[in-house]
Amino acid sequence: MLADSLRDMASDGLAARTRDHIAAMLDERPDGPFNAITEFTEPLARWFIPEAIGVPPFDLTTVRPMAEAITQAMDSGLNPAAREPGVAAQRQLAAMIEDWVTGMDAGHPIRVLVANAMAAGVPRHIAMNSLRTLVVNGFTAVPASLGNALNLLSRDPSLLAGQLGSPEAIDRAPHEFFRYEAPIQGTTRLGVRDLEFNGVKVRRGQGMLMLFAAANRDPEQFDAPDTVRLNRWPNHHLTFGYGAHACTGSLLAHLLLRELLTVLVERGTTLKPAGPAVHKKLATVRTLAELPLELGK
Repeated sequence: MLADSLRDMASDGLAARTRDHIAAMLDERPDGPFNAITEFTEPLARWFIPEAIGVPPFDLTTVRPMAEAITQAMDSGLNPAAREPGVAAQRQLAAMIEDWVTGMDAGHPIRVLVANAMAAGVPRHIAMNSLRTLVVNGFTAVPASLGNALNLLSRDPSLLAGQLGSPEAIDRAPHEFFRYEAPIQGTTRLGVRDLEFNGVKVRRGQGMLMLFAAANRDPEQFDAPDTVRLNRWPNHHLTFGYGAHACTGSLLAHLLLRELLTVLVERGTTLKPAGPAVHKKLATVRTLAELPLELGK
């Protein structure tokens, strides 16, 4: 149900508004080096998600600390102290979303989604949890994927100049960025019964850590997996999961990166590194803290 709603939201109108917003952000940039993460990709992602799903703009003074706590908690298996602050931030975010939904008109797409889910027998808290996960992606996976893509483009100018010569190429390219450097590196699943997986015994209730990052570089699935080929197709990466557990936000993440690439190509924008890229010290989310760039033409 959420995927169907997001297909409606991922409209030509949203794509056009996104291009206009990206162009305006680039026009407003002063000359000289800047940190593309804090000054471009994060603000862009945090504008885009509310714009796409029709919720109030994020108050960054409230959202930023919640985002940091939730992101850190994704590594609570390695850093147990991060779990409780992350749980508290999730509760705070859930209450904020509840206020949004309660205040919406009855015909708002999100209100309709929740009502339809409940009518189909989906408990309300499950529908609300799906919305919360979508919002969380607005300050985790979505800005991470943008920063990772800009980093690759700045390190290899031939990608922008030589591999994005058609609308079809631009539409396919986000999938290669998602495959090559997955913004979320892995996920866990619980065994629902005793089983043996690749020679390893897994007991019912045990957790299994599955690494998207490894699957996406599997040489049995991808020719030259360590090479960026923006026209790679088909591209069966697992960055957004698969099947019943696939991330519905992939539709929006693809649209946003596609429109960013469109604007860069149409304007003839070049990206030049202005210093070393610095990754955040996280295990689950592959994201940058600093990406010094200079724009040119």
